[in-house]
Amino acid sequence: WTQGKGGPIGLKFDAGDLNPNFTSGQLPAGWENFAQKAKSVLVLTDDMTKNGAKVAQSGVSDDLGVEGSSVEKQSAPKLFLSTLVGARIRAPLYTVPVVPYLNPKESTSGTSEPFVLMPNLTFTLEERYLGHEYGLVSVPVRQLRSLGGGPFPLDWAEVCVAELDNAGPDALANTKTLSSAQGKHGAYEVCLDVFAPKSGWLMFDRDVRIASPLTDNDLFSMSKEKPPTRGDGSESKVNASNLGRGESLIHFNCRDFMLSDPRGIAQPFPARCTPLLVCRERSQEQHKRPTDPSRLFEAYFNYRVLFRDATNIGNAIISKDGLTTCTSSVMIQGLAKNAWRCLTHLAAPEPEPERIAISDGYVPMRDKAVDESLTHNKHVFIRPVGHIISNSDRDSRIVARLRMVPRKLPAKSRQNEEEPSVSVEEASDIETTRHFVFFKFKHPGVVIWVAPESVEVFSQPGMPIVAVRLCDGSNEVVLVRIPSFDLRFPSEQFWYPSKTLRKRLHTVKKRLAVQKAAVHAKHEAAKYGMNKGGKWSEELDAKLLDENERRIIMENDLKLEAHTETQLPDGYTAPIYVRENGFVMRLKKCDTGAAYDRCTTANWYRTVLEGTFPEIKKLKIEGEHELEKDILKVRDHAMARLMNMRIPMDVQDPSAEAGHTTCLVKGHVTCRKLTDFEATDPDHEVQSGIVPLERLWQDDSVQVSINLLTGHGLKDFVDSQMRVVVKLGNKTLTKDLTPFISKHGSVEVANIYCQLDLEAHIPGASELDIEIWSVPRLLSPVLLGVARVDIEDRWMLLKQRSLREQTQQDFLKQAVWPLKTCEFPEVVHDRTGFVTSTLIEGLPLGVTREWKAAELRQEGVPEGQQVDRIEPSRPPSDRAPLELLQLTRGVAETAEVVGQIRAWVDLLPYGDVPDTLPPTVAGVDYELRVKLHDVKNVQVFRDSERNDLYIQLHFKCQDMLGKAFHRTVVTDCHRFAVHRGSFNKQWIFKFQAPVSTCVLEFTVMDMDTLTDPDQVYFPVEYSLAELVRNAVLTEQTGHLMGMVSEFITFNQWKGMNNTPGCWTRLVKRCFGCWYPKQRAKEDMYAELKVEFECVSAAAAEVRDAEQGAFLDGHTFLPPEERLGWRAALDNPSGMVVMILGPTVAKRMCFACKSLLPFACCILLLLAIVLLVYFSLHIAGMIRSAQAP
Repeated sequence: WTQGKGGPIGLKFDAGDLNPNFTSGQLPAGWENFAQKAKSVLVLTDDMTKNGAKVAQSGVSDDLGVEGSSVEKQSAPKLFLSTLVGARIRAPLYTVPVVPYLNPKESTSGTSEPFVLMPNLTFTLEERYLGHEYGLVSVPVRQLRSLGGGPFPLDWAEVCVAELDNAGPDALANTKTLSSAQGKHGAYEVCLDVFAPKSGWLMFDRDVRIASPLTDNDLFSMSKEKPPTRGDGSESKVNASNLGRGESLIHFNCRDFMLSDPRGIAQPFPARCTPLLVCRERSQEQHKRPTDPSRLFEAYFNYRVLFRDATNIGNAIISKDGLTTCTSSVMIQGLAKNAWRCLTHLAAPEPEPERIAISDGYVPMRDKAVDESLTHNKHVFIRPVGHIISNSDRDSRIVARLRMVPRKLPAKSRQNEEEPSVSVEEASDIETTRHFVFFKFKHPGVVIWVAPESVEVFSQPGMPIVAVRLCDGSNEVVLVRIPSFDLRFPSEQFWYPSKTLRKRLHTVKKRLAVQKAAVHAKHEAAKYGMNKGGKWSEELDAKLLDENERRIIMENDLKLEAHTETQLPDGYTAPIYVRENGFVMRLKKCDTGAAYDRCTTANWYRTVLEGTFPEIKKLKIEGEHELEKDILKVRDHAMARLMNMRIPMDVQDPSAEAGHTTCLVKGHVTCRKLTDFEATDPDHEVQSGIVPLERLWQDDSVQVSINLLTGHGLKDFVDSQMRVVVKLGNKTLTKDLTPFISKHGSVEVANIYCQLDLEAHIPGASELDIEIWSVPRLLSPVLLGVARVDIEDRWMLLKQRSLREQTQQDFLKQAVWPLKTCEFPEVVHDRTGFVTSTLIEGLPLGVTREWKAAELRQEGVPEGQQVDRIEPSRPPSDRAPLELLQLTRGVAETAEVVGQIRAWVDLLPYGDVPDTLPPTVAGVDYELRVKLHDVKNVQVFRDSERNDLYIQLHFKCQDMLGKAFHRTVVTDCHRFAVHRGSFNKQWIFKFQAPVSTCVLEFTVMDMDTLTDPDQVYFPVEYSLAELVRNAVLTEQTGHLMGMVSEFITFNQWKGMNNTPGCWTRLVKRCFGCWYPKQRAKEDMYAELKVEFECVSAAAAEVRDAEQGAFLDGHTFLPPEERLGWRAALDNPSGMVVMILGPTVAKRMCFACKSLLPFACCILLLLAIVLLVYFSLHIAGMIRSAQAP
């Protein structure tokens, strides 16, 4: 403005700071009115104030919301008056004529502001004393005024104050935030139970194995008609291309198209791929607790099968009390004995058709009653506030059970748009899936917050559903969050089967426990002087009896699994019949905490702000190819009410290489039309140096935590060292690492996984540069690209979000619960780990407590007793989303995109501890040590009732990062093996853990000299994923797992279903003594004894040095029953059988036994004839001699 009106206004700052801020201690006139209105959501304080003491110089009083006053709320953000930055300048009045030809006629009617020519603002950087000019920049006021769709009459802080003024008496404004809530690692488990959507025959996908992470979405197929059993022993891959007529494919997440598309690895996980978790009618009492076990097992107790013995394992459960008190193992054994299938106490059982067929007796059941019982498996619930989680009640640990429902496919016109809101109606047909997610809490505690009952659909990963206060004395609050269902990055999180219809997890652990218990039992038997038989007597104490009981239960578990494996169809080579709503399998989420349970996005501003700012949510989403446009639109709209001016200024800098550099001039410019009265106000003066209080600009120390995960499509990167450089102003952090490169189709993924933390001052240096360098050997580092994050914009918007969360009613209705203070008996945590009540003796555990304090007194509780009050509260703000940052290289105007990185950036007040990046699932060298003993009961022969046996082992493994490990080994040949082949061979297979797939394939082969080897039995794959998992967990405790004995059963072979012809059957029936006896198929199964041990390479080296080396490919004992002179001398008859074969030897023996009497008779007759002949001959000779 002109000199006559005061001239330019100068603002001073200290040039010693690289990022100076204008400061002023003068508060604006009328600031008390703003503080009075905002006192419910904003705490005004001074950093020199202690315990809410008044500061005379600031003039702040208690009734204006000073920290420590009665109106202070834990969730209200604090505004430190002494750290406010910024200087407000009010320019003289500016009068401009309305030019008619610049305004259409319809615009001059007074309904809208006319178009006028606006002035420019000029900023000059000068030396304070000499007046030397270093830089100058000018910006049009109209450009700033129209930023983000403005002008806006109110700033964000003023919007919050207006919402408080307009709020009714029932407004949810004064609620506290669970600020101490955090994702404690391993505090709860997330499981997914899958039930049959219809009755039919089930076939599992070959990749679905216990403890093996899911690599795709295919789980199993179902068909109404029974598919044929695969006679070749193979297991096919279930997919849409090989489905038969009437078959349907059941997926983990049927809307996930990103996993099958290699190009989707470089895209955020879209909302339409994320399933919905639904719990309807939450206000009803039945949806606040699980179904009672008596209702789940009602059909079993009313219509169980009557028979003498089906499995000969364990004892049958005949009472409901026995069901509620027994363990899962005892329950499974008892129901299997009654020909019912049950793998979990959380699901209703169903009859097992295959076990019914082998039972001694059967009473027909009403199928309708069984089907009605199975409908209880669809029950959903969320525990209410006040629920007690106790170790003594296993059902109390289940805090929620939700139904997983796919979203509706969007219309073609909305393919690139997100749903404006999510409700139950937006879910697809809810009856098409039978997936249920439940959350199991591991520690004793009390539920102090749940999502409001109006929230029936949870649509985003990371959404809190329950908050639990631990009862261990720490009062720590743990949030239970909705999990992520993104399967593209198994190194971060994955889902693995823990139960199926036929098998459960922890088989390896049970075998180890049984082996150790057997050794311990022998030791105790010797200690107590008992017989070798090991019969337990009353002399043993209760502890030993309990140990023996647990050992027997585990042994019965292993026996039942072996019985099920050999006698019942497995679902891979033979189908299993399942009723509608019957339990099929349980998937468990890996125990990496909730760090990766976040939304994924490419637009941080929209994802973070749209939940709290309705103005942002109303902005139209741009197309997928206009991402930058959408980011700028949302950012400008949000910053237009906070800081709309960011002008680059070219400044002279002799120290720079080019002689000049670029700085930023940041601020906020408002310009509005005045009324006639305001234009003639004589008190309107030019002002400067006043603190802009309503902007909430404060000098903050911020903790910046950068979590880098993966890099995609990095150009010019070779498989070498990588360097990550983080720059913020004059601060630089550097970290060198060696990423493993995995390929997803044509896209290369660099697994980085590192965390860097630094401190920032805001306002100040705003742009955070994340540089990715390639460091080849013997060459100079090469810059791959730079990703830039504006942390100043983000921090200021996060502060505005925390303020808006206090006043935005739509948000508060979806977050605050309970609506009023609830009072319950106080609970404590005793030494045994149980939650007990200090008020009412015998208070039932695991039940909802909905008493009021008055009702407690009516029950006889003294009025002075302590009461646990749970006040209305809301969870903390959403965590930073996992975003996809573009890596660019070159000048801003001509920069090219050279790749992408997945990362999240946490911005926290300095002093707060950020969430640590979970331990990277990097490859750790492990060894699988295998001892192969012998194979027994070989009843299939390829060389006339004997085989030249050898065993072929094929090791197939893949770690979490996609690195494959393969090796094939064979034993030596056992020549002329009949029913048993002895080898006693050992090998070492090296790999890296954790693994996504680990399988050892065994094949019994017959060696031929002139032709190719033949398969005696079809190959059998033994999954080692559970073994590796237990080895990793065991070594984390400082112990080694030890050897595990296992018996591999070969139950399929070529021609096993062939039936002989009529003539052959007739001949064998007539001459049965000449042919070998026909065996049942179950008696022809071969059994291979193997020992496994999984140990890390470091631990293996130490143990080999102490106990001797484990030699790869060597024999640990001499093989038995091999063909040789020693065997012939020791067992001549066995050697004959070995050479001739059992049938030939049997026939020779039979022939000898049958022809011996006949030969004796012939020899006797021959002797008689000879005797007569010689007698007559001698008599004739005598007569001849006597004749003259």
